[in-house]
Amino acid sequence: MEMTRRQLLALSLCALPVGAKGVLDWQRENLLIADALQRSRSTARLFRVAGTVAKSASGQLFHAYPVRGQASLSASARSELLSALIQSLRAYSITDGVSANFSPSYGLRLESKAGVEADLLISFQTNQLYYFTRGRPLHGRLRGGEDRFQRIARSLGLA
Repeated sequence: MEMTRRQLLALSLCALPVGAKGVLDWQRENLLIADALQRSRSTARLFRVAGTVAKSASGQLFHAYPVRGQASLSASARSELLSALIQSLRAYSITDGVSANFSPSYGLRLESKAGVEADLLISFQTNQLYYFTRGRPLHGRLRGGEDRFQRIARSLGLA
């Protein structure tokens, strides 16, 4: 059965909001994460993690990924890394594409006197991050910022 032009047009217009909603959700989550990071006044700890989920529970894990090293961040290093993430989240565009894989290399824990404020699991290889708080994790998409993470990780002996 052939579709008429009118049926094809109607079908394509019906599909638009679904695609647009997906793009808006990504942008919304990126902005929510960026805003939360900008408001954060907590201390931070940087983790270097293995890019694959641990097969066993031996050793320290950061959201199921083996920890290779960790260090507390100075206020200036914390500020620089959060700034890099905020810029990266806000610079992302849907034209940058999306990767189905997730292979993190960094974890970032934000802590206050009340406890863990948020955890971020970051993959510059796939340009993604997960932002964990009390609710469901938010999924962010990144554009850049890896150079600052690598430089600070090297200075802390985490490279």
